Amino acid sequence: MGGAVPKVSIIIPVLDGADYIDRIVGYLREQTCQDFEVIFVIDSRSSDGSMDIAQKYASDNIIVIEETNGPLGISRNTGLDRSRGEFIWFLDCDDRPFPTFLEKMLRIQDKYAADVVGCNFVYSANPDKDFGFDSKYTFKVTVMNSEEAVRARARERFPVTAWCKIFRRSLLVDNDIRFAKGYCEDIVHTYRTISAADVVCYYDEPLYVYYQHDSSFCNNNINSDKRGQAEQDAYENLDNFDIDRPEGFYKRKALVRIRSSGHMTYRKFKEFAKSPECREMLRRDCKGVPEALWYRISPTTYYMAIRLFFRTYYYREGRMFTVPERKHDVQVIEETPLPTVENKIPVTLGICAYNEEGNIERTIRSIFRQKCQLIDIVDVLVVSSGSTDRTDEIVESLSKEYPKVKLIRQAKREGKNSAINLLFENKRTEHVVFLNADNIFESAESLDRLLEPFLDDTVGMVGGHPLPTNDPSTLSGYTVQLLWKMHHYVAVQEPKTGELIAFRDIGTRLPSNMQSDEDILRMKLEEKGFRTVYAPYATILNRGPETVSDYLKQRTRVNIGENYLKKMFSYALPTHDYGKLIGAFINSVRELGFHPFRMLAALYLEFYPRIKARLYVKMDKGDMCVWDQVTTTKKL
Repeated sequence: MGGAVPKVSIIIPVLDGADYIDRIVGYLREQTCQDFEVIFVIDSRSSDGSMDIAQKYASDNIIVIEETNGPLGISRNTGLDRSRGEFIWFLDCDDRPFPTFLEKMLRIQDKYAADVVGCNFVYSANPDKDFGFDSKYTFKVTVMNSEEAVRARARERFPVTAWCKIFRRSLLVDNDIRFAKGYCEDIVHTYRTISAADVVCYYDEPLYVYYQHDSSFCNNNINSDKRGQAEQDAYENLDNFDIDRPEGFYKRKALVRIRSSGHMTYRKFKEFAKSPECREMLRRDCKGVPEALWYRISPTTYYMAIRLFFRTYYYREGRMFTVPERKHDVQVIEETPLPTVENKIPVTLGICAYNEEGNIERTIRSIFRQKCQLIDIVDVLVVSSGSTDRTDEIVESLSKEYPKVKLIRQAKREGKNSAINLLFENKRTEHVVFLNADNIFESAESLDRLLEPFLDDTVGMVGGHPLPTNDPSTLSGYTVQLLWKMHHYVAVQEPKTGELIAFRDIGTRLPSNMQSDEDILRMKLEEKGFRTVYAPYATILNRGPETVSDYLKQRTRVNIGENYLKKMFSYALPTHDYGKLIGAFINSVRELGFHPFRMLAALYLEFYPRIKARLYVKMDKGDMCVWDQVTTTKKL
């Protein structure tokens, strides 16, 4: 089952699990990745012969130890202490991982250099059922920093359970992250690990069956009060730890607590609902939230509704934790393995910055997490244009850690094109990459994917694939997500560049009185006979405006630049082809879901700036080469 030093240590606590040990060993032998060790931790309270059954499998790679303290969390800690693997998987003996669980989780971990990888799962009373997910859905990976992961967890978009995740062992050991002694120990453990992690991934393909049977702790009515109280205590206990607390965290925590009280018996539920602690929590954290108001005014009807919700929906057969996108008819570009090259492509990375102290360090560090299989990073040039915050100080500090980083100070802001021309004066390579100071690479292969097309000498420019981190449940977030998804579908048909570009320098220098830098470079390259291509797997995380006013401001400015480009050079962009936009809109709505109000509002927010920009250019008020910073885009 693997080599002397395993990639993964699989820790399996067992308490009266005699009925499941043979089965779980069978599931592990089906894994398409076999580089692991198994550590069975048998609770000494077991009275069904669990130890004898587990001992049948004892070998170099299946270790059986006895834990005398219990309960589950302590057994997991014991297994962690005995583990050797680079990654840890806390597996429950009565569940079923699909055969590709480890292979796919480790592939994601390697691609994104993740500290924690979680996956989707399905509830079922039949662990061996074939669900046929592959034929129905398109599966995606969400890559998050710690704050984004905490926000996703609070919104039930990232699982709280330990068994559907792999953890970097050093993350747990170095931060002394242990499971608590009580029940619902996963809650605090999950928040602590994702808060300590640099990169957290969630894969929405179900790779695990959460087995629903009458004797399980979650389904056993005898344990309902114990479980409900344990959840209450665990969420309240979060305040005792150093974890990220993004905006809205306490509201979400309060809502989870009142919902979890629905697991209790009615007597215990009423006791909690009427307690001064609960009422104060709702007043403090849930002002104006209809669900909290309902809970306070009529707790009995709320209790009946939440119990019905749990019985008919939450634990229903075949329900997935999150629902992936359904497959639909769009052009898909398959991701192929990176080629092997004898000579790597020398490249200069350029970053234009103005007061980016909140993002510049993460942007630069994401560069040096790249695999660089095809490229050789010669310089990372940061032009700081009149920054008045700590941007310069941070870049200079990083230049000591990364000697390839060089700070170029520009005395005052003269526009992005002016800063780019300064980069041109200092670069030492033919191939150049531009990225914004408030963006970070999503994948450890993003730079290689961006430069890969240059192996073809006819390619002059490559556009990457921006992935916004905005929450689509808000109006502005939905609009931003819709916009960038539409850009993606347009770019698949005809390349659209922006946010992240790579190009060959042919001596083009940019007019300082304009703002459309990448479009002018593209136009000049195409005039010389070079092609522009789109690299959908060259992914970068960005942040769109968080308010309607900021969205209108940003989109108006961008459209003004594009209209001036068309006016001065008769050069039209693919995103102004309304035939392509209609198809892209339909595909994007399929992905995001049909929300009539948000859709209509998004259409207004997109077309109003276009109309306003046309009138602005028609009156020839001048391109906006220097613009006010949109602050809500800086909270990446």
